[in-house]
Amino acid sequence: MIFMGKMLFNSIVTQNYKSGIMTENESISLKWIRTFAMLSIVLCHLFEGYHDVGFHIFNVGVQVFLVMSGYLYGCKNIIDWHDWAKKRIKKIYFPYVVYLLVVIPLFALFHEDSLNWKSVPVYFANLQGIIFLGSQSGFTKIIGLNHVWFLTAIMFAYFSTPFLQKIKKYSNLTLFGLLAFVACAYLALPSWRYFFALSWIYLYAIGYLFANLGEKWKMFYLVLFVVALMYACIVFPWENVGCFDTKIYRLIHDLEGIFVVLVGVWLLKLKKTLKLPRFVSFLDKYSYPVFLVHYIIMSGPFSMSYITPYVSLNIVIMLLTTILVTYIFVKLLNYLEKLFLALFQKQK
Repeated sequence: MIFMGKMLFNSIVTQNYKSGIMTENESISLKWIRTFAMLSIVLCHLFEGYHDVGFHIFNVGVQVFLVMSGYLYGCKNIIDWHDWAKKRIKKIYFPYVVYLLVVIPLFALFHEDSLNWKSVPVYFANLQGIIFLGSQSGFTKIIGLNHVWFLTAIMFAYFSTPFLQKIKKYSNLTLFGLLAFVACAYLALPSWRYFFALSWIYLYAIGYLFANLGEKWKMFYLVLFVVALMYACIVFPWENVGCFDTKIYRLIHDLEGIFVVLVGVWLLKLKKTLKLPRFVSFLDKYSYPVFLVHYIIMSGPFSMSYITPYVSLNIVIMLLTTILVTYIFVKLLNYLEKLFLALFQKQK
């Protein structure tokens, strides 16, 4: 009887389980979505420089990146975790440290009033997102580096990957339990900040677990997420649209991020021959360097939002400057990578 019960349990929780394999269409779909996320973040910060409340409609890029990263790694079966961690450090942390080594001297030379030297080690340790959560007025330490809190978030999300891989076979049941936990946490947590920090993990986990579902379960959860987003939008007090630091506002943005990734992949997969134009491939490839460099150009003490009396011209200047600085930054990264590789081989 126990054996039969175990068999029945396994048949339920693993029904329609799909081993993590990404199709070509899924891969191309994620490139389109990554490009959308990067552009949405740039647009958000572009309008933020003009203190425009409406810019927050674009503020879903981070949520998209978290869900998409989970979906991406959910389609992989990682064997060598040491090698995986090294690649994440090389891809995420190394460019970030180089970026800090460039911009912090600029702050020290031209805007030392925006720089708190005691907080610099925290940024290098990639714990700046914790500062964000602990500050009642957002970032008050290094004004102009607000956006890098996301790197703390993605680091915490990556920490959950080994555990998620162990339970991926039971993704349908685990995802249901995760959503139930999030619903309870949303009602129980007293502050939006706790809910916001929790979303770093659960958005990544939702993307990861969803990638391992069978088609029937995927359709079930797609409908569930769409209904949840519609309901959240209905109950949201839109007359208080400027009140961004609330749990319901954060919940809507989380649901929007989930919607963009999961529904976006599903819709793009319907196209049998999905193509990747050159401009999408280019933006996808350099999305992370753009993310790092754009904010200092568009917001904070180095903002070029008011470099001329003409807003349209300023926007063009900022976008062109972002492209130019990204190009220089990528060249610098490639040079340093080759330099370190040559030194490492020489030492061998």
